[in-house]
Amino acid sequence: MKEIQYSVSALSTVADKVEDDNWKKTVFSVMTPQQYASLIKCVPIEFDRPDMAELVGNNVMQFTHEYIISALNIVSDWIRIPLLTKTLPLCKDLNENGEKIMSRLSEWEVVCTQSLFNQARKCT
Repeated sequence: MKEIQYSVSALSTVADKVEDDNWKKTVFSVMTPQQYASLIKCVPIEFDRPDMAELVGNNVMQFTHEYIISALNIVSDWIRIPLLTKTLPLCKDLNENGEKIMSRLSEWEVVCTQSLFNQARKCT
């Protein structure tokens, strides 16, 4: 985590790590929702957090609603919709548990992301 926090570009550092099969197998694919959120939180530039969420989420073996909820809990309000835009298509259990994500959103966020949810549900 410190390597990411202090790197010039957290995204490029993690992008390099996900290309390493050993890191992918021992870190990213088995990451818990809490570890996922902690990794996103250590990205110093908030604007980069949705991209980090997508990059890492693509490498989590069973990326479920729990990962998205954990990430929503640690990002600023203005990042929540971009985060959902990047991560909803990755969610393996969106059809079954999408309502659990929606219950964590404000009314405005629900309105803004309804089409995202519908589109992602069609793809899963």
